[in-house]
Amino acid sequence: MFAIIRAASFVAAVAFTLPAIAADPLPKGAKARLGSTRLRDLNGWSNAVLSPDGKFLVVQSPQGVVKFDLATGEPAGMLGTKSPGFERRIEFSADGGRTLGVTYSSVSVWETESGKALAEVKRPVPFGEGAGSLAADGKSFAVGANMDFNAKDKPLTVLVWDVEKNAKIAEVAVVQNQSAYVALAPDGKTFATWGTHFERNPPKEGVEPANDPNRIVQIWETASGKELAKLRAEGFGSPHVAFSPDGQTLAVASGSGTVRLLEAKTGTERRRLFGRSDSGSRLAFSPDGKTLAVGGQDGAVQLWNIADGSRAGVIECPIGNTGFGLRGLSFTAPDRGIAWTAVGLTAFAWELPSGKLITPAGGHVSFIRSIAFASEGKEILTSGDDGLIFRWDPSGKELGEIRPRSPGFGSNNRYPMYQTTLTADGKTAMSPINQLGIFEVATGRQIAAPQSGLGFDSRAYLCQDARTLLLVPGVPFPPKPQPKTIRIAVWDLATGMKLAELETPPCEVSHAAVSPDRTKLATLTITRAENKSAFHATGWELATGKQLGEFTEAGGFNTTHFAIAPDNASVLTSTPSGKLLAIGLADGKVVREIETNRRGLTAHPAFAPGGKQFALAMLVGFGAGAASEVVLYDWESGKPAGKFRGGTGGVTALAFSPDGKTLAAASSDTTVLLWDVAAAEQ
Repeated sequence: MFAIIRAASFVAAVAFTLPAIAADPLPKGAKARLGSTRLRDLNGWSNAVLSPDGKFLVVQSPQGVVKFDLATGEPAGMLGTKSPGFERRIEFSADGGRTLGVTYSSVSVWETESGKALAEVKRPVPFGEGAGSLAADGKSFAVGANMDFNAKDKPLTVLVWDVEKNAKIAEVAVVQNQSAYVALAPDGKTFATWGTHFERNPPKEGVEPANDPNRIVQIWETASGKELAKLRAEGFGSPHVAFSPDGQTLAVASGSGTVRLLEAKTGTERRRLFGRSDSGSRLAFSPDGKTLAVGGQDGAVQLWNIADGSRAGVIECPIGNTGFGLRGLSFTAPDRGIAWTAVGLTAFAWELPSGKLITPAGGHVSFIRSIAFASEGKEILTSGDDGLIFRWDPSGKELGEIRPRSPGFGSNNRYPMYQTTLTADGKTAMSPINQLGIFEVATGRQIAAPQSGLGFDSRAYLCQDARTLLLVPGVPFPPKPQPKTIRIAVWDLATGMKLAELETPPCEVSHAAVSPDRTKLATLTITRAENKSAFHATGWELATGKQLGEFTEAGGFNTTHFAIAPDNASVLTSTPSGKLLAIGLADGKVVREIETNRRGLTAHPAFAPGGKQFALAMLVGFGAGAASEVVLYDWESGKPAGKFRGGTGGVTALAFSPDGKTLAAASSDTTVLLWDVAAAEQ
């Protein structure tokens, strides 16, 4: 016996949510937790950096600057006492005593421990790491620039600022006109600029590559603001630059494999390093300046000896080809470096040159989308946005993983990162969003790709059983003239036979599911007129395509979730108006309205075996204080029968065990809590 419910796409109110801790005690009523929450962050570690000693990931939060121990994944306290801010990125001086923070409209420096502000420059600054740069001693910093639309005719300038005096040292006009990035040498005596440019009136013959401002890197003397050199970055990507610790050498790359080593004060090329393809987006010199580390798009790092330009080895990413490159690369000693990346919601860091993984690993790295109980509840399967299927013991022990493989897609990546959901028998998985088809769970092999081969005239919707396929004619909006009806073909992938054609006004299919006895089909659709939209919950006779009943209300922006009840006669659905209704498939009439206090659902409802109870997942709170609540309801009365509280993040999937004694709730924190139904809070 198996039980499953597939989760819908879920976007929680998760702004500034901090990573949770695997060591958290189980909440009341929970029997086990599947997976780990260590180093998981719903913001994807967007503004995190490594501490100078390489022991911590440091991230700005509403509470201040928080440290996370790489070895344990647990919070290690606050870094200083700076009040909450909105820094998009922070950077440390060599000793960690001073911190540079970049917001949307300013760059500032403060004392790390005390939080005391030392200097600030307010101006529009670009996205990216080169928006600001701090000297190694923290006594000066450089500030990039974004085009100011209120002063668009003024040249774009880059500033170098004295922290002690809170005064300008230099201001230079760069060749770009859209955005300017900057890297300040560790000694603060020179700096490099590059950026993006848009030519409003380009010459007919085009811009010569040698003169294209998008490829130009300029080197400047800080004290005088004098341009020391101007050079063209090789390759097709944006330039990436790094100064050696003594400030004498500048490494320039564009992510295409080749790195140029230049005399920083003249721009004279000393050596050219011909490296691996798709590498160079991360550059880091060792503290003694003898080694250069070059990061690749696959997560690998190539090491070079600066003295003779010889290759010193390639350190593969220990979690496999990520396909996302590195988030950070730095040395903590002449012979030791740290590389780190984020996959989904999870951070990974490893040591150079050993390649040893430093951070704890295990379980899903992104949202879980479905849960299945297998082997009479003795094994649990989960799948999610990381493209993996995990097997679990009910006690929480990880039993292994399966990676669904699609020909030619994600075959080299440890985490393919496409949404994967399980079917009710636990033998099949599917990826309904990226058109990757259906997979055999036991082997991970793709067995069908029914969505492929469709033209622009048709769209596919694969039902939760991975067997029933709807082919929806594509109708542009607003078409002229508007067709009155379209025909949706319904196919049985198990037999290859067309089951029916559904005649309906032009619509978008939000959800569709087949009743347990495979006699009825339920669809949630949206129809649109020029000034309004409408929501429809419709029942169909599967064998003939005959429309049975339909419920309609005005369309809206609320996300809808639904499930067909085990009685084969009704559907439980949320609506755009925020209601939760039980609707008869035969006549479209509302059987009952379930009171949810207007709280939105975060996952499809789940029915217990026998259909006497169902479970709902609702988000409580907002942002960092958001929590999940799972509520049990009686199906006949529609009244609450118990609830579970204490999970972190929003619930993304629900499923009952075959005996109905356990309720599994997957969370956006990448774990699953197994709740004891008998212990539900009344």
